[in-house]
Amino acid sequence: MRRNKLFVKKNNPVIDKTFKFSLNILELYILLLKKNEFELSEKLLNSSTNIRKNVEGTLAAVSKQDYMQKIAMASKEAIEARFWLKMLQMKYFKNCCADECVDQLNEIINSLHYMEQQKSKCKVKLNIHNLN
Repeated sequence: MRRNKLFVKKNNPVIDKTFKFSLNILELYILLLKKNEFELSEKLLNSSTNIRKNVEGTLAAVSKQDYMQKIAMASKEAIEARFWLKMLQMKYFKNCCADECVDQLNEIINSLHYMEQQKSKCKVKLNIHNLN
């Protein structure tokens, strides 16, 4: 099966951003474990690493629908991770690592939303083209 040229490329900035974000979350997770914060830190770790997992999944997408589902799931997980990060900030500390993670997440969410919009526009164009 031939790959669609619209699929995400390996040098996409979102891939780099999500990798760096995952590393920062691991550092924060270890810090939270030292503070005996097990439940919230686990939820943060799961949602945060699922962002990266779904972005990686876009590299293997076999259809536009598969690609869009992975981007949508990454976006959902990013919004959830931002929620857990903000909860931890409010409960425990205002930490530069947590602040940096929130900033990174906001960039990732914006990038994912942009990618969703671009794919939707392409899909509409293809549908109109097919009608002619």
